Amino acid sequence: MKKLTQFLMAVVFALVATTLTVPDSSAQAQTQTPVKNEFTVAWSTYVTWNLTPFLRDSGLLKKWGDKYGIVINITPMMAYLESYTQFTNNKVDAVMVTNMDAMMGPSFGGVDSEFITIQDYSDGNDSALTRTGTTMADLIGRKIFLLMGSVSQFLVGRCVEMAGMKMSDITLVNANDENELQNMFSFTDDPNLTVCTWNPIVQRLRGMKNSRSLCNSSQIPGEIMDGPLVRKDADERFKMALTGAYYEGIAMLAKKGASHNKVVASAAKVSECTVPEYEGQLKTTALFMNPQAAFDFLTAPGFRILMQTVQRVTYELKMYEPKTQGAVGIELPDGTILGDKSNVRLHFTTKYVKMAIDGKL
Repeated sequence: MKKLTQFLMAVVFALVATTLTVPDSSAQAQTQTPVKNEFTVAWSTYVTWNLTPFLRDSGLLKKWGDKYGIVINITPMMAYLESYTQFTNNKVDAVMVTNMDAMMGPSFGGVDSEFITIQDYSDGNDSALTRTGTTMADLIGRKIFLLMGSVSQFLVGRCVEMAGMKMSDITLVNANDENELQNMFSFTDDPNLTVCTWNPIVQRLRGMKNSRSLCNSSQIPGEIMDGPLVRKDADERFKMALTGAYYEGIAMLAKKGASHNKVVASAAKVSECTVPEYEGQLKTTALFMNPQAAFDFLTAPGFRILMQTVQRVTYELKMYEPKTQGAVGIELPDGTILGDKSNVRLHFTTKYVKMAIDGKL
């Protein structure tokens, strides 16, 4: 009986040991999510975004990627809406975008997003153009063609507001993309045709006969800003490498001489314009030529007011469909939250520009 009991106990112990066996470490490794080492940046045509191919072609993206053990690619030039839709749908890892389109697109779509720096603000690059009329009041009863739900609709709204008009005084008509607006102005003789768009397209249209600007972004300084937007939880290596590559490229642009000329020649080619024309676009861009300038802009007392204006105007114009004006919470660099504290989806940070200032990238 004693031997039978010992036998049964041995069987039980064997069964228990079998069920408690630690899985093979190699099998565990196979089930873990592999570390991502390759990242993609989407971009569309705009003065500063057209510097993006230079970062690739000059080897700066590779240099900074190698430093952090990653690879950074860029997409071909996209239509603007397509670029940040790709980001929203997790098809790319970063996108060049404006502050308001980041809020209304990816952030409103549920993507927890972060600007790792601000490149510039539009100081005349965005404009409402027509062939007849000298003031916004001359547009009463007319149609304005633009990309609805984009920075252009915001600009028109602000221009109407500053002119003491109402949005019901005009009719907004959506275009398929920014290139359609250029073609409309190029191939249509309608003297009342009015469009709103951004550079380099604005510059091309301004060069056409009888073209004139009725209102532009220099009248709302700082409100239309842009930069590289990434996911808040993106790999720190990617954020630091992209910031480092960008500021090394900007340092070359800031210098006079061969390095400046090389950067401008690349951007002019992408913009489909001459070097003097691209230099002209830079003059209507409040470009932050170093990380300190971006840091100062982001930490200035007026930054909060700029973003409050963006929240208010986009909501009043019904540019997207939030239930309340502050439905998308926005975190400012000092930690202040504008809007819904339980739904913070857009973040502005000085972490990476400060690292660039301190030489710690």
